[in-house]
Amino acid sequence: MLPQLRAFTLAVALENGRAPLILWPRNSDGSPNISSLRRLTLSSPSAEDEIFDHLPSELQELSLRDVPRFYERSRYPNPFAHLDHAYSPRILSCTETLAIFRTLHCCAALRHLELVVTEDESELQLLAYVAASCPGLEFFELHCYRNVSEYSDLLNAPLAISLDALGRALSAFRALRVARLNIDLPWSQFTISRYASRETRDGVTYSGTIAQIIAHAVPWLESVCVLTCGRSGVHQWRIWDVHDREGTIELESVEATGLDRRRLSDR
Repeated sequence: MLPQLRAFTLAVALENGRAPLILWPRNSDGSPNISSLRRLTLSSPSAEDEIFDHLPSELQELSLRDVPRFYERSRYPNPFAHLDHAYSPRILSCTETLAIFRTLHCCAALRHLELVVTEDESELQLLAYVAASCPGLEFFELHCYRNVSEYSDLLNAPLAISLDALGRALSAFRALRVARLNIDLPWSQFTISRYASRETRDGVTYSGTIAQIIAHAVPWLESVCVLTCGRSGVHQWRIWDVHDREGTIELESVEATGLDRRRLSDR
């Protein structure tokens, strides 16, 4: 009954309109032994999956993600198409993700977390709950998408919470060392903070701005990574090391190569 299972990954791309896969249906007869599980990755998960009720308190890594990556959608789509008709990944809302974390018995051992969510009124509550229940979390990768249904909304629909509010929320993660962020900014907006020059409207400025906001809010970070999309349409993580020089926060851009690039690249 799987007593020696230590790592499990389910990376399945669902057809449009398909319900998420349920690994552990409610009221099921069997009770698999997954007490040795330490790493779990689930694509298009469901808050109704009973597996979250049975995860061991020793779990160290958890990834609730999308397959294929939702950010790979085109920036030049049919303006009359609906996002949920065009793409197959099912993304949890912040409310659904919060419900999952409330079913977990203990997250004290969790060190590595990836969440892919759609923003709603529970976003700040979710982050506060995760920070309180995962005091030892060292690595946090967050993909947060705006809750929009039309392609035209991607141009101008604002974030539900500001980047400054996100920084304050992340400051509750006292053990955090690496933050990787995919922020679904309005496509017409690149400069979004007092740290940025509003004369420059490019991806380098906006990603650096996000890194500055987070580093100032969480100065004990070792590095901040921001997902960017280049002119060729290829997504990659831009990386900054964070240095606290006697109260002055400085960022150093890092060019990852070799093993470091593979380690920090999107998976």
